[in-house]
Amino acid sequence: MRVTVGIVLCLLLGLGGLVYFFIVDGRVPQSTDFNPSIADIRRLANAPSEERPSAIEVEFLAEDRLPFLGLQAGLDLRGATMARSAFRLKSNWGDTIIDVGMDRYVAALFKTGEKFDDTSLARIGGAMVTARRIVVTHEHPDHLGYLPRSKSLDQLIPKLRLTREQIEATAQYMEDGRVPEAFRGVDPVPSKGFTSVAPGVVLIPAPGHTPGSVLFYVHMADGREVLFVGDIVWTMSNIQDETGRSRLVQGVLMQTSEDRHKTYQVLRWLISFMDQNPDVLVVPSHDDVYLRKLIASGRLVKGFGPLQP
Repeated sequence: MRVTVGIVLCLLLGLGGLVYFFIVDGRVPQSTDFNPSIADIRRLANAPSEERPSAIEVEFLAEDRLPFLGLQAGLDLRGATMARSAFRLKSNWGDTIIDVGMDRYVAALFKTGEKFDDTSLARIGGAMVTARRIVVTHEHPDHLGYLPRSKSLDQLIPKLRLTREQIEATAQYMEDGRVPEAFRGVDPVPSKGFTSVAPGVVLIPAPGHTPGSVLFYVHMADGREVLFVGDIVWTMSNIQDETGRSRLVQGVLMQTSEDRHKTYQVLRWLISFMDQNPDVLVVPSHDDVYLRKLIASGRLVKGFGPLQP
């Protein structure tokens, strides 16, 4: 009997250890090797105020429902909504699109994007045509997938500022599995250092979530500072609780496994950056509740406006 109890206890301890390692542990390291110079970034973003963005619009293209433990390590089974979003920076210089979403083909291919909004996709498509600059935070389908499939791709090519990894990733969203020929003429942005992609908008390489992940620092016309962080966090509580995604999500449930070490290094920097710069508005791509609060407070505008011709 004692032997049986001992075996059961060992099994329970082993199971508990596995649950902790793969699902519960999301501790962020206390130090980081990821240390972009915010002073250099601010200097690079210095542009005439009349050319810098004056407003930020957000489109909600689709959403997914999942337990909160899918967004943050732990055992929280509450339901959560993961928004699939795209952003437009309005500017007299010309609009900048950050992330372009996906069409229904890509959404079905990767089994993501419930409550898909075709009208939202049409607005994003029209906004890409009229925009002066188009960038994406990383290679995943809900951020990049619509771009190579756009019927206006030839018109969009001169507007693009993409990393090499982002360009190469377009192949997985095409039926023939190839990078569209139009992308052959796109010079990738440097993989190191910072790049000004539009007046007041600076690209910051931040590989980890994907090899081509980047952040975008924005200096608004009225002096406000905004940091678009893509999928470094899926919920603002990743920052507030200093807890990232679980190993199960990172290594098994995502379309492509992310580099946990590099992602957590960027997350640690982001936590410290927010502590030191509390007035900077951080904008994640998927935190539905938080994004809608920003709309309610007037810091974001819902929708890209009327459908462009």
